[in-house]
Parts: sequence; C-alpha cells; structure tokens
Amino acid sequence: LRGLAASDLRVLLATFEAVAGNSGTDLLSEIECPTLIVAGDRDPFTPHAMQYEMAEHIPMGRLEVYERATHYLPMEFPARLTNDMRTFLEEAITP
Repeated sequence: LRGLAASDLRVLLATFEAVAGNSGTDLLSEIECPTLIVAGDRDPFTPHAMQYEMAEHIPMGRLEVYERATHYLPMEFPARLTNDMRTFLEEAITP
C-alpha cells in the first residue's frame, strides 16, 4: 500500500480509467436517493476534488469529511462513522 500511495495519483487514475473505462461522473446526477459520502481529509487514494465533485453532482448527496482520517476511515473512526450513518439514515427515512 505504501508503494501505491507513493504513486503519481494522476497516472494511477488515468491508468484506472483506461482499464475500467469511463469514470461514471455523468451518472452521478441520476442517483435518486439520499447519499452520504464519507471521506478522510488525508485519504491518498481519493482526491479532495473527487470527493467534492461527487457531492456536487449527486442531487441528494451530502459529504462528510473527517479530519485526520485516511482511506481506512472505518477503522480509524468506527464510533463516529456509526453515529453519522445512523443519523443520516434516520433523516433519510423520516418523511
């Protein structure tokens, strides 16, 4: 993972898109349900621009950025994540 994290992120993402195809950004506006996007501010795999782009293009998307969190956010902040997910789901299902 250290080797992957040390990679040039632009090259890594370009390679991913070449292998996987379209990034799917154009599909985000078609998501029809409330969506919680959880990200770490120190995540070396998910650029900040991508986090904000997702939240901006998903109609009912909400971005929650955790300070000092990495890509392993669920292991780093399990209690906070559980609470945030519970709150989000309660709000999403309340008419």
